[in-house]
Amino acid sequence: MAAAHGLVTGPVDREGLIGLLAAGLEMAATLHRERYLAIYELTLEATRRPALQQTLDAVRNAAVEFTCEQHRALGLTTSRQGVETLITLFSGALFVLVTGQAGEVDATTCGVLARTMVAGIAP
Repeated sequence: MAAAHGLVTGPVDREGLIGLLAAGLEMAATLHRERYLAIYELTLEATRRPALQQTLDAVRNAAVEFTCEQHRALGLTTSRQGVETLITLFSGALFVLVTGQAGEVDATTCGVLARTMVAGIAP
């Protein structure tokens, strides 16, 4: 997202990607916590509503495409599979952060999680 808004320009190296992911996690889990709680509720509802599931699947596919484009704009060579893996890891980490006790998210924790995510796709 930062690249899309011109807030960050490439090239970005491994440490830059870690920083962007950490900042994204922290912002999503704090400033946008309520938004993500609502998304998780909607995701659970989609297990009972096939049309909603199809819509959410389309949104996820669009998010993968958008993220691939953003990685290219930042000079990163992350593969589509790597982007899909990062989104999965980010989503899982965000779920834990958002559904935990409000106010317990900090930059250090987000940094450790982001570093581990990047290590998972680019050891």
